[in-house]
Amino acid sequence: MDKKAAMKVSYVVGCGDDRGSFQGDWPEVCECVHCGKTAMLVFATVEDSGLDEYLCDRHINVPDNDAEGYWFHDATAWAVYICRRCFGATAKWNQA
Repeated sequence: MDKKAAMKVSYVVGCGDDRGSFQGDWPEVCECVHCGKTAMLVFATVEDSGLDEYLCDRHINVPDNDAEGYWFHDATAWAVYICRRCFGATAKWNQA
């Protein structure tokens, strides 16, 4: 398997920055997917424009194909939350 360079992203720390998500600001907290308690926003990333390759270019998006299935169809933004109770990570994402 060929190794590819890491994707170029902008890091957004905290909330209220409109670069934090393509579809609106990330909330400061969310429900932990591991224990159901409150998870706090750690950081968010958004793929920079003008890249040679986006995450969506890494795999094909063929919903009707059992071998491949769904994949992203556009640039992505991600937010990572950490739970203060169980220290589990919860990730949220959206697309441009």
